[in-house]
Amino acid sequence: MDTSGGSNNRAEYRQQDYLARLGERVRKKRAARNFSRRQLSELSGVSERFIAHLELGQGNISILRLKAIADALDVPLVRIIDDERERSTEGGARQPSLDELFRSADPQFQKAVMELLTSAPRRIRAA
Repeated sequence: MDTSGGSNNRAEYRQQDYLARLGERVRKKRAARNFSRRQLSELSGVSERFIAHLELGQGNISILRLKAIADALDVPLVRIIDDERERSTEGGARQPSLDELFRSADPQFQKAVMELLTSAPRRIRAA
């Protein structure tokens, strides 16, 4: 049994690596819209400081806050959370994207997901 923590360290590294890439995608989308962090903060309701931490890969954001940011940037949430690098396995086989999985799901499941995602901004504003 490995008690060195090696497995945990690798998992933590992968999580940090993903958060860094997520932050970079948010930064690029914000820059493409010519928004300052302050403008994005005002539009999304997420603090400017939190956005800065997120863009630096230091913020582990809730899905509801990330959805508010995606809405403010006028991009689908999947474009921020989907990570091409994560979809490749060691064998090189490509994993389906969230968009592909959603489109292949049955209509009842799609409806439930859409209701959840579209209600998120209302919940954030009410909080």
